[in-house]
Amino acid sequence: MSTWKELLFGNLVGFSAVMVIGFIVLMGVFLVVAYLKLSSHGPDESGTQDSPSATADPERPRKAA
Repeated sequence: MSTWKELLFGNLVGFSAVMVIGFIVLMGVFLVVAYLKLSSHGPDESGTQDSPSATADPERPRKAA
């Protein structure tokens, strides 16, 4: 009987499942970080943002969210 790592990474289905789950987790983390950045730095404080596009157009982050 092989270990769970061999069963999980030994076939293409398990590898693709791990990749899909990892992608979903990374997208969730990215969405949470982006939401926290947009909520903490609103259009009223556009001068404190690091991205030049947000300072040039304060309404763009709100429309993108």
